[in-house]
Amino acid sequence: MKKFFVIILAMALLMAACSTVERDDYVVDNHITFQTANAPTKVSGRVFPFDETFSVYAWTKASILPDFLFMDNVTIKYDEEKSTWVPQGNPYYWPRNATVDFLAYYPTGFEGLSVTADKLTYTGVDVQTLQRDLMYSEKAVGYTSTVTEVEDGISSVEGVPIVFHHSLSKVMIVAELAYNHKVADDGTVTDWEVSINSVKVDSIFTSGSAEFVLADTPDRGLVSWVKPSGNVWTHDDAVMSVSGSVSGDIIPGNTYTVIDAFYVLPQALTAGHDQKLTINLTVKTIRNGSEVLSETFNRSAYLHSNALPAWEINHAYTYRLLLCPASSNGNGGSATDPDLSDAIITFAPSVGGWQGIGVETSIEF
Repeated sequence: MKKFFVIILAMALLMAACSTVERDDYVVDNHITFQTANAPTKVSGRVFPFDETFSVYAWTKASILPDFLFMDNVTIKYDEEKSTWVPQGNPYYWPRNATVDFLAYYPTGFEGLSVTADKLTYTGVDVQTLQRDLMYSEKAVGYTSTVTEVEDGISSVEGVPIVFHHSLSKVMIVAELAYNHKVADDGTVTDWEVSINSVKVDSIFTSGSAEFVLADTPDRGLVSWVKPSGNVWTHDDAVMSVSGSVSGDIIPGNTYTVIDAFYVLPQALTAGHDQKLTINLTVKTIRNGSEVLSETFNRSAYLHSNALPAWEINHAYTYRLLLCPASSNGNGGSATDPDLSDAIITFAPSVGGWQGIGVETSIEF
């Protein structure tokens, strides 16, 4: 079974130096700036793009003061002149007598997310309309101006690490033709011309909500968020479908992207719901140089299986459709072939590590 891995590594945004709030008990030591580690991001699998922004919340903690919202949904942008990431607008500074907790999210200003010090809540998110990545960071707890060095694999920089994770799932459909030529024991030569007219995934839940609750908080370090039950969102009744096709005949040895990667609401693939993949094919069968059959037909399968019960948060799924022109009895495509109408789609999922899931599918006809 061939394994597919869609791996997108977490990016550490290294934050050094925090706020314009003027209070007697806060003494300016230095500016808060942000440094990105030289590592792939979860936005696109490359270094966080300089033309993008993200947003930060920060809270101070001090023994003589109540917790204070220090940075309130502050947009962070890249400053080309300083070669660093800085708050948009006025600078922020480290407080002297307090520690600071940081939380970042992407994209900047996303209205479907509400944030408190111990809870992240996505509400009424329509993924079909959105079709972009949603990310939240682990909470960086208990930092001061004397931050420790963080290694990015190439160099070390001073800063508070912000590690992003995906809030959604992602799905991609690819196809391959196993073969298009066979020679029987009696010398009969059979060739096939195969084209993929369409592939459609139906009844995908497209909108819903999710709540992430902060895990136990140490005095200092990175803190994870507890994901919703089952690692999926709570969905409403709205559904969407996604489709694609391949131009022209397909040939063995190539992998064809039928439906490019798209974001989906993390959801259970339940037996009682019609999340289904349907492929429409045209297959011409040629025996000893003469066409004997040309058919256009559908093959379908529900996506639920015991091995793959859900599209989970922070997972990417690649469905590989392996097309086999000859049906299981080896005759392959004659009009009288009794197995032609009995061909089925089966799924053999393999787990890799965005976290990536490869689903290998054989389609015989």
